[in-house]
Amino acid sequence: MKRKFQIAICIITISLLFSFENKFSYVNTVGGAGKVGLEHTPELTDRMDGYTRLARIGEGHTTVEGMPELPEFTTFYQLDPSKTYEFQFEVLESYTIEDITILPHQGMEKWEVDEVSIINEEVYNSFDAFPQQNMIVSDRAQGRGIEFVSVHVIPYTYYPKYNRLEVYTSIDIQVIETGENPDHELNQPKRSRIFDEFYKDLIVNFEYSDRDDDYQAQAILYIGGGSSLSNSYV
Repeated sequence: MKRKFQIAICIITISLLFSFENKFSYVNTVGGAGKVGLEHTPELTDRMDGYTRLARIGEGHTTVEGMPELPEFTTFYQLDPSKTYEFQFEVLESYTIEDITILPHQGMEKWEVDEVSIINEEVYNSFDAFPQQNMIVSDRAQGRGIEFVSVHVIPYTYYPKYNRLEVYTSIDIQVIETGENPDHELNQPKRSRIFDEFYKDLIVNFEYSDRDDDYQAQAILYIGGGSSLSNSYV
């Protein structure tokens, strides 16, 4: 449990450091369900070597060297710890681009790609779709008094051998409660008002609690040294 909490804090910290921007929308539907939406318009950069780059500097994308470099979008979804969930991916609007060769990712050392030297020939000669999954939902993670998952979406399907790209400009993710969660103990059951201010920009369906008892009592930390610690006033 402690390790899950540490991982959750690392995810949030990294997101803040890299100016996380939540591009997802949320609608609370009936019957314990919710709907997360994503709409986007791709920007294509055609290169002199025949490759096309979709990823944009400073934004998320796939990072396996030699594999097609496709934009990836991430959000976080707050869970009721006592419930289990199912996430369903649905394409609402899409179109197809023919005769396109997506740039293979060339590593993270620098953004500019002068020459394509790393390519997974097996993938680029395959008739199979890439990626095999357009959505990945993480394991449940805990924060201060809340539980959540990260949702990663690649709104594209690329067919390397056909040089064909399907672009999903509008998608929905249906979030459905499926039952009771027998293991719903929180490692840090008390919420933090300071952490809530971080969560609200990261978690697409974030909700504050209206119960004061749900939050930890505010405290002040004093740091002292030497003889000051033995002073009766201290």
